Amino acid sequence: MSSSERRHTALFRTRVARRILVLFLACALLPFVLIRVFAFLQVMDHLYDQSYARLHSQSKAVAMSIVERLQLLEADLHLVVSHIGAEKVPLAALPVAQLEDHFLGLVLASDEGVNPLLDRATVEPRELPPGWVEHLRQGGTVVDVRTRDRLLADVVMVRAVDPSRPQRA
Repeated sequence: MSSSERRHTALFRTRVARRILVLFLACALLPFVLIRVFAFLQVMDHLYDQSYARLHSQSKAVAMSIVERLQLLEADLHLVVSHIGAEKVPLAALPVAQLEDHFLGLVLASDEGVNPLLDRATVEPRELPPGWVEHLRQGGTVVDVRTRDRLLADVVMVRAVDPSRPQRA
């Protein structure tokens, strides 16, 4: 070994030299590590905010499409109700065939019983709560979601044929 090599290795053998080296490395690496941790936290917060905003806008778009679809179905239901309300049109002449793509089942319920107009799927009629009956009297449409199991649900729309007599819904 040459004398210069001995001096370099001998430099780190003393306690003061090792402390100076550790202090130098700590002073050099500590700001770097702190900046990395701070940047990581900032990026994670930003990504979380972005994903939350994206999820919010997507869920709003899905909700708006559901509302729009329900409004279209309500208009179709109103068309059938207006034909039934005329009471001159026989049930066989109702425009039910064109609604088969929109509805799985279409039932005319009255005091006399239940008359299925379109019966690809049947839903049992049930007693309507007083608030719903009042809404039907005012000419509104009631949407009832009935769950069958964890993943499936039936959406039932009820509209009064004659709002003054909501029992003919």
